[in-house]
Amino acid sequence: MNNSSVNSDSNGENRCFPRINVVAKVRYRVLGQNIKNEAKSKNISIGGICITSKRPIAKNGIVEITFILPNDMNIEARGRVVWCNEIPFSGEYEMGIEFIKILGSHMDELKKHIIE
Repeated sequence: MNNSSVNSDSNGENRCFPRINVVAKVRYRVLGQNIKNEAKSKNISIGGICITSKRPIAKNGIVEITFILPNDMNIEARGRVVWCNEIPFSGEYEMGIEFIKILGSHMDELKKHIIE
């Protein structure tokens, strides 16, 4: 049996990494599309990010995502949409994105920020 800590969130997703609340401006582009979209982060971990946006992204959609940590470090990653839910009465969507590719130096900065 694996003794690693796994938490379950309100979407029924299992988490292997701790998350911290971070509100940051996010830019993303769905692969295969030329449109760049803006969103806000809600929380982040070394495994992924939760964002809110006016445009939904289909589950399993692949996105290129850029955001700036509070320490002004620019992070670029590629991710896969794990879930997408409409936020009632807001005209927005909340999405969980799992990082599938991120530069080593960006991951180091992300780890440093989450641990501090």
